Amino acid sequence: MFTAQPQHCVTQPTPPFEIGPQLTLEGGATWRARVHQVPAARDNLCWLIEYEPQRVALVDGPRASEVASYLVTRHLTLTHVLNTHTHGDHIGVNRELISRGLMEGVEVWASASAPVEVPGLTRSLHDGEDLSLGALKGFVWLTEGHLNGHVSFVWGAQQDELNACAHHDEGSP
Repeated sequence: MFTAQPQHCVTQPTPPFEIGPQLTLEGGATWRARVHQVPAARDNLCWLIEYEPQRVALVDGPRASEVASYLVTRHLTLTHVLNTHTHGDHIGVNRELISRGLMEGVEVWASASAPVEVPGLTRSLHDGEDLSLGALKGFVWLTEGHLNGHVSFVWGAQQDELNACAHHDEGSP
C-alpha cells in the first residue's frame, strides 16, 4: 500500500510581490512594499514584509531556522515580528529567535488581549490602532474567532475605506 508523505502545502512559493501604495522614502526615493513567502515546518508559511529596501517585518512563524536562512541569503534585516495570535506555530519563531540571540533591537507587536504571553513583546496592540513600518501605513483589526485576541494587520488601506466597503450595501454606517 502506498502512503503519501506529508508535504508542505506550498512547494514553490511565489516570488516576492508588491503590496500597498507607492511610498516615498527618506531622501525622496520611491518604493513599493514587498511580501516574501518563506516555507517553514512542513505546513506553514512565514510572511516577510519588506517595507523598505532590505528591512523586513516577520508575520508569525513556527520556527526560526528557515527565516534566519532566508534573511541571510537575501541580505535582509529583521526589524519587527508581528504576531497575529498565540498558537505555537505563530509564536514559536519568537522563542527560537530569542534563544539564538537574534532579537536584539527587534520590535515584537501583538494583541493586548492575547490569552498567552507573547515572547519578546515590546508593543501591545488594540483594535483600530494605527501602525507604521517606515512609510508603510496600516492598522490593527481585531479578528477574534479563531482565538481570543487574534488580530489582523491591514496595510496600505485606511480604516474608513474598509468601513465604507463594509457598509456599502447597507447604506450609511
